[in-house]
Amino acid sequence: EVIAAQRSSEIAQIASSVVELNRIFKDLASLVIDQGTVLDRIDFNTEKIYQRSDEAKGQLHQAVKRKKESDSRAWKCLLVWGTADLILLIVLLIKYQLKYGLKNVAMFLVAIAVMLTVCYFGLKQYKPKVISEGPAYFEKVIPEGWRPEDLWKKLRPGPVNSAKMGMQAMRGSPV
Repeated sequence: EVIAAQRSSEIAQIASSVVELNRIFKDLASLVIDQGTVLDRIDFNTEKIYQRSDEAKGQLHQAVKRKKESDSRAWKCLLVWGTADLILLIVLLIKYQLKYGLKNVAMFLVAIAVMLTVCYFGLKQYKPKVISEGPAYFEKVIPEGWRPEDLWKKLRPGPVNSAKMGMQAMRGSPV
């Protein structure tokens, strides 16, 4: 009877272990299903990211193309503006010719021709550098302290710079 009771308790213990094991497997199955749905969502979102990045790349190429077109439009506008100025200058020179005589107008024309020649050759020499290097070219050309950002900080400093400048002014040191 003692052996039977002992076997009965061992069988009950094994049965409870099997029930516990069954519950663990069910929990594990639900975790695997949950993880599978999470992985599916991650995969779906990753595919969306790739699609959107491809769309963004296309939009970026379109933006670059439009910028180049707008840059050429700006050059055309500048050319039209310069032509209008040249026509008005010729009209002004004709007026001065009639009013003051040939000598003064000739000297003015020579001065204008020299300035236009300098501008033409300057643009011819520096334009490729400006286009290829972009804003970095101006960083090299403009001296330190005269860049627009530096000038803006001097003209309208932020709160930290204002406090520093105030402290320096109180101490009597130069700003």
